Amino acid sequence: MPKRAIAEFIHHWSAASPSERASSQPFLRELCDQLDVPAPESHLANSYFFEFSVFEDNADLTAIRGRAYG
Repeated sequence: MPKRAIAEFIHHWSAASPSERASSQPFLRELCDQLDVPAPESHLANSYFFEFSVFEDNADLTAIRGRAYG
């Protein structure tokens, strides 16, 4: 996708769905394009990536699933 003009980028993402999970990766990829920096990857093999699942163990032997970013 060609880089948008900054005003168009702001307008587009200002009107985007507030769903963080649905919008976060496309927004970050396009933001990286705007800033002329490499975009994060989708997997852990790289040092700069989106998110991955993590688990926090509790004292009562339950676990909480969460997300971490790298």
